[in-house]
Amino acid sequence: MNNAPYLRANWLSITGSVRDHNEDAIGIYQHADAHMYVLCDGVGGAEAGEFVSEFAIKRMLKMFHENVGKSASVNWSALMEQTIGEINAEVRRSADAASAQSGTTVMMGSTIVAAVIQGWNVFVAHVGDSRLYHWRGGGIVQATTDHSAGTTMYNMPAIRPDGSTKQNVLARGIGKGDTISADLLLISLQAGDKLLLCSDGMSDKVATEEVAQVLATMPLQTAPEYLAQTADSRMSRDNVSVMLIEVNAAPDAPSITPPEQERAFVGYNPRWATTQFKAAGIPGSKKSGGKSRGLIFGLVALLIVALVIIGVLVANSAQNAGGDSPAATTQGTSVPAAITEDVVPTDTPVPTDTATSTPTPTDTPTPTETPIPPTVTPRT
Repeated sequence: MNNAPYLRANWLSITGSVRDHNEDAIGIYQHADAHMYVLCDGVGGAEAGEFVSEFAIKRMLKMFHENVGKSASVNWSALMEQTIGEINAEVRRSADAASAQSGTTVMMGSTIVAAVIQGWNVFVAHVGDSRLYHWRGGGIVQATTDHSAGTTMYNMPAIRPDGSTKQNVLARGIGKGDTISADLLLISLQAGDKLLLCSDGMSDKVATEEVAQVLATMPLQTAPEYLAQTADSRMSRDNVSVMLIEVNAAPDAPSITPPEQERAFVGYNPRWATTQFKAAGIPGSKKSGGKSRGLIFGLVALLIVALVIIGVLVANSAQNAGGDSPAATTQGTSVPAAITEDVVPTDTPVPTDTATSTPTPTDTPTPTETPIPPTVTPRT
């Protein structure tokens, strides 16, 4: 097992049958030296959840693009921790600016779970209640711990005994505070292992034991869609995202080409806005700025209507005075209503490249030949 494992992956992110748009986002970067998989769930109920999750995904992929292939000793844990901190700082700055402009508190947030697979090691960074599961030989562990109120138990069941889903308040996440602390983990892989990243839209409706059964019996081609659609059919009432990675699948196994998806970002595009975050429409569209514009347009509409009525009255008075036509009244006169539209300008940030500090090398654990139960090592 000295050679790097052969990896295959499949993924799916769906809006679901209840929400009207998808606030989840997933990122995939597959390189000869290492792979990155990252999943973000924009916080429901907060402003611009879909913009925060997309910004975080693109920023993480940019970091990976700038460092992959440079050295076998890249400190992925440190780089992910640093990048998550930078993402949080930019989102908080944007939220503070929007709050100052609107006069009310604007919240922007997202969860994040990211995994870099290099050799037989998985470097994990995690904040929030999106999850990473590690499956081996039929057994499964929830490697990450949910950062939400009431979920401090390790591997807490996704569904309560009465069938109801958990209702938790996110205790830690991007945009939650001025500073952020990500959990950093190191997982040692073995041939045949599987990793599953998912948003809580799936984990709330599919129990851990059921996930293990699916990974044991279903092929990579169909497992992500089955898990996502199963969660949605159980009225997840949320977006659902699933990413599944097989470790050391046979090199001659059929390749997987997931369909193109609006909320799946593959590789890295230098035109992405990854330095400055601006959520389109946030400063005014949903807060007092939008109300102010609506009030202005309303006053303009009333003025137009008043002018039309006055014009009709003046015209009728002129006709009556000249005696050219019978007297007319405004009764039954159709007065056109003013049409207003609240247009929110969208600023397109210009991407800039920011050099990442040189990471410090880390020791690479040597995987064992004998299968052992999945284990997770916290990184400090």
